[in-house]
Amino acid sequence: MASDNYGIALPQSKYWRPVGCPPHESLVKGSHTTIRIGQDLDHSFFIHTKLLTFHSDYFRGCLNPNNAFKEFTENRVDLHDEDPEIFELVNQWLYTGMVWSATRENCVERKWKGFVFTAMRLWVFGDKRGMPALQNAAIGVFHWCYWKTWSSLDGIDPAPMLRYVDENTMESSKLRGFVLEIVTNTMMVGTKADEWLDGLSAAILYELIRVLDRLAEEGGKHKPKDQWLASLDLCKWHVHAKDETCHSSKGNEEKKKTEEKSSNGGRERRR
Repeated sequence: MASDNYGIALPQSKYWRPVGCPPHESLVKGSHTTIRIGQDLDHSFFIHTKLLTFHSDYFRGCLNPNNAFKEFTENRVDLHDEDPEIFELVNQWLYTGMVWSATRENCVERKWKGFVFTAMRLWVFGDKRGMPALQNAAIGVFHWCYWKTWSSLDGIDPAPMLRYVDENTMESSKLRGFVLEIVTNTMMVGTKADEWLDGLSAAILYELIRVLDRLAEEGGKHKPKDQWLASLDLCKWHVHAKDETCHSSKGNEEKKKTEEKSSNGGRERRR
């Protein structure tokens, strides 16, 4: 259980939120903040302020009364460089815990391929605005849509994915690492490699080579590709607080302490 700025225990943290989990009732009370989106600021969203500040470091900063920024005094935040389509999904996730209910019909109609890129853009929004729980949700959607696209044999051209993460993420980015892992494990790298590697930075090419070297050392231990995709532990590519994982639990912590005590006892006996 986490605690927000209002001292209320919450069933979710800013790093993780169960799929479909609506916001805690304490976050959908009180004042609203107007969010204006787009170059002309012609798309407006009215969102509970507590909901924004709980999930976003960015909004927490600009709407903090102690900072006295104009966003707080005007109770409005303008985001000229954001896409209204992406923010519509952000708004939906804030209130429902679901990223894609509005686009589920498209996914059912096998339009998964396009939503893979939407999920990447959603992740980048979360990265820019300090919304790790949204980033983790976007990784889940990316994985699901990619899995459905790959298994349906529609395929995805790796070039746009690689270029997007090359241009929009840092080397340590979880999305970047996930895309490289996915591409190298499900694509025939030698097929038209010159075409889809053209124009990539030296940094991401080096990262790609490191992943390929690791896979070569593992000697093809993976399951068939569709099974491999289905069985991935996405926690590896989630944004978490230090020493936190999706599998963290009191039971695991107790087990770890017991193992440590046992190990220490063994060393003392050997002395």
